[in-house]
Amino acid sequence: DPYYNQSLRSQCPSSGGDSNLSPLDLQTRVVFDNKYYKNLINFSGLFHSDQTLWSGGDWTVAQLVHTYAMDQVRFFRDFATGMINIKPLLAPNCKYCGKVN
Repeated sequence: DPYYNQSLRSQCPSSGGDSNLSPLDLQTRVVFDNKYYKNLINFSGLFHSDQTLWSGGDWTVAQLVHTYAMDQVRFFRDFATGMINIKPLLAPNCKYCGKVN
């Protein structure tokens, strides 16, 4: 995406600009949604490592990127499940109560 590339070059110059910030998603900067995955499909991933999730040659991973890009409800559901599953790793002494406190 030439427009995105130019935008990043102006925001992240080759010298200086170390304190500059760039959003992971230009379209919905402050909204939690599946646009990140749609950007990968459009070759507008911010990080090379992220972009290779779509274009790196691993069909299983690319299929998951496609699923999340096309189905925001599935992305939200899987994200929530992942957060619940990772909690014991982050806070082993805490218990999941099943509701927001």
